[in-house]
Amino acid sequence: MNENIQQEKKNNQRIEWIDTVKSIAIFWVILLHLNYVPTYLVHFMTPFVLATFFFCSGYVYEPTSNFKDFLYKKFRSLFMPWLFFSNLNIILSQIISFNEQEKFSVAILKNILQIRAYGDNVWFVAAIFLAFIPFYFIINTEYKHSKEQIISRRLMLLMISFILSFISLLYCTYMDPSFFPWHSVALPWHIEYIFQGVLFMVFGYYYKVAFSHKKMFLNNSKSIILLLIVYIISIFISELISSKSLLFILFNYIIKFSGVFLVVNLSKIIKSNKFISFIGQNTLIYFAIHGKAISLIQTLLVKILGNTYYVIMSNILSATLVLVLITLIVLLLLIYPIILIRKYLSFLFTTRKAKLY
Repeated sequence: MNENIQQEKKNNQRIEWIDTVKSIAIFWVILLHLNYVPTYLVHFMTPFVLATFFFCSGYVYEPTSNFKDFLYKKFRSLFMPWLFFSNLNIILSQIISFNEQEKFSVAILKNILQIRAYGDNVWFVAAIFLAFIPFYFIINTEYKHSKEQIISRRLMLLMISFILSFISLLYCTYMDPSFFPWHSVALPWHIEYIFQGVLFMVFGYYYKVAFSHKKMFLNNSKSIILLLIVYIISIFISELISSKSLLFILFNYIIKFSGVFLVVNLSKIIKSNKFISFIGQNTLIYFAIHGKAISLIQTLLVKILGNTYYVIMSNILSATLVLVLITLIVLLLLIYPIILIRKYLSFLFTTRKAKLY
């Protein structure tokens, strides 16, 4: 492991640029969950957002040869928060809601099944938890070989991860959604999706141990501009080809990888602050509880502005500005609830309490 990584570990309990990456990603997650999001934002921001979280999960992973300890740690840091917050959201929705809600028993059952877009509350936390299991076995096989074999071994494991993700994409692309009663290609507990995430976890881990110090990943304006050009062109090309073609799947990889490294490189030159750091440390809680804040703010805006709100949101420029503003308000509004959650529900978290000074 190179000196830069050792310095990161020494300074931190947190890695500053990783928190910046996560804060950028959760900003777009919240924004994309708002109503009236312009199509261009959906096309340009959706591809990289979730992949960056998988990348960061792989980057900060520290290998262990004991699967029992590993599983217990992930159970504490991911499964327990998912279980608590997903069911809390269901309970709160039954008590306070701005929309019509389904029966409590049905909502609980759907949450247990974790079928994407089928009542899968706080789904992404559950998906990361499950993705960590194959990731563990992929990464840990590396350490059963000599140092001389390690490079070829890593290349082979990356290829295995790519093949598994490719199979996952083939399934999602060509599977008949009418086969299942929920009329979707989604499988319980996001099995159809997790290997797409595992690829970015593996790449994130190898980026840390082997590539992050290489010149090919220089963090400067030229690399950022190049990645941005590749990202934009790839999205435009993908819009022109059939979503059922293998070429589309190829561009899916180009878009996601260029998007992830664009955010990574940007995060390494962005000057962090306490607000950005706080967001990056608490993305799981933001993901879990932002829905109610969004509903509250949007409902208030409709009541206060009436038809004027819909007029504003019908214009791409004004809608974008309003969406950015609402997202920032949500991030700010949830600071103290998150501090209280970290203080009084500390049993849900394995990291130290996050503070905003």
